[in-house]
Amino acid sequence: MRPLSRAVRPGLGRRGAAPGGTITRAIPLGATCYIELLECYDSALPYGQAVREALAGNRPLLGLAIEVDDIDALARRVGVPATEGTVELEDGTVGRWAAVGAGDELPFFIRYARSHRQRVEANRERVAAAGHDIEPTGIAWVELGGDEQSLREWVGAVDLDLRFVGGEPGIRRFAIATKGGAIVFEP
Repeated sequence: MRPLSRAVRPGLGRRGAAPGGTITRAIPLGATCYIELLECYDSALPYGQAVREALAGNRPLLGLAIEVDDIDALARRVGVPATEGTVELEDGTVGRWAAVGAGDELPFFIRYARSHRQRVEANRERVAAAGHDIEPTGIAWVELGGDEQSLREWVGAVDLDLRFVGGEPGIRRFAIATKGGAIVFEP
């Protein structure tokens, strides 16, 4: 496995290797939110290949994960089976999760093996350790393209400001809430 780009400040976020060919780095944005950066370390493996293909096709790699309490109930509601995954972290521990997704255009759902309380405590520590120039407090809003009714049915009730703009499916823009105001990102 090769190191991540030096463009990411050392110590900023947890780094891990997924068995599917990617390295991830989670940049904490608050007690329950983070941005995950991806790097391909083996394009012959499934996730690595998907990342390389997206980049080669000049497609933005933006996705929205929504944490749920009961991944099995969610899978039944949307009619898509949950898949399990792991990531090997720098300290040698293995993070486990289960996810439900249906393509790149839709948000996906995730349930971590660690309890929500444990994750909140760990994320608060990571935010403090990250040394952000302007302290983030979470995701302010996400702007989604696609059919609003279908997206609302898929996502269900969530505590997140989702803004629907129609057009091609996918994330159009999002804003990170900070103590200094929102920072808007556009692909």
